[in-house]
Amino acid sequence: MKYNKKWAEKGHTLNSGLISPDEKYFYINIPKNNSSFIKNELSKLDWKFSSLDDHPSAIPIVILRDPLNRWISGIAEYLMMYHINVLDHHGYYTEELGFQKLFGDPLALNLLFTTVTFDDHTEKQTLFLQGIQNLNNVIWFKSDSDFSSTFNKFLNDNGYETNIINKTRRK
Repeated sequence: MKYNKKWAEKGHTLNSGLISPDEKYFYINIPKNNSSFIKNELSKLDWKFSSLDDHPSAIPIVILRDPLNRWISGIAEYLMMYHINVLDHHGYYTEELGFQKLFGDPLALNLLFTTVTFDDHTEKQTLFLQGIQNLNNVIWFKSDSDFSSTFNKFLNDNGYETNIINKTRRK
């Protein structure tokens, strides 16, 4: 199946994630949705990086996050990764204020809110679901303050013994 390769140059391949050792479940990687934490924890349980196309009978696992919270986190990461030198040079970023000065600039705000999507960290979450054949078969999780315990219970209930705790607090 052909997918949008929009963010491939930034290192994210759509339809990618991790397959469980028994190939029953496939975690769909969506940036800024606990993705670094989950990839690390599932790798410890012998889940392997793969493509959903290679495992059509696997049950997809998707973690969704509040879109506004995800975008704020994503835009901060984008600015730090790709533009910190320019922002620092123009006085838009300081250690004590972070990006407060940037968000007070009308031109900067216009750019942020007219462009909206800057990279895979600010892309709509729905783009990452395009490889899923039947959304009714997905196991959905919400990235919130209960996520660690909910996901931990799911893993343990399905034979993947772990005690994962994500110290990141989400509302």
